[in-house]
Amino acid sequence: MTKFELDLLKEFSDDGCGGDYFDEISTLVGMRMRGYFQDAEDDETIDELIERYEECISHQ
Repeated sequence: MTKFELDLLKEFSDDGCGGDYFDEISTLVGMRMRGYFQDAEDDETIDELIERYEECISHQ
């Protein structure tokens, strides 16, 4: 997990997509195909991912 990934998720959340599931946002799915968000689950909401990513980054 990187700060870039977290920042990108926060942008989607700020735009009103926080309750959307990861697999509903084609941009994020495309980014995963490029090597980002490898541990993101399709059935996690953007806000859930943000919470998990913030927790992981704070423990680094």
